[in-house]
Amino acid sequence: MQGQDEITGRVVVCTLETDPSPFADNLIGTCHFCGRRVQHRPYVPTPRTLVCIACFASRAEPGDELEITAATRRELTNYVRRN
Repeated sequence: MQGQDEITGRVVVCTLETDPSPFADNLIGTCHFCGRRVQHRPYVPTPRTLVCIACFASRAEPGDELEITAATRRELTNYVRRN
């Protein structure tokens, strides 16, 4: 990812604060690159650097991969089953 030398800990790709979410307990932070307000789940790993999805997409390089945590997988699976 371009600009990774500036990053502390894991990169957490986030949606914007204004994006709809089924989760009422999201936390709000700031994108490391553009400064927009983003939302993320309370259990994201620390240390971490919050990055909005647009900044990640514009800085991702061939071969960059995304990881989804087990907690996120469980939460999304449960949400899909309920809806």
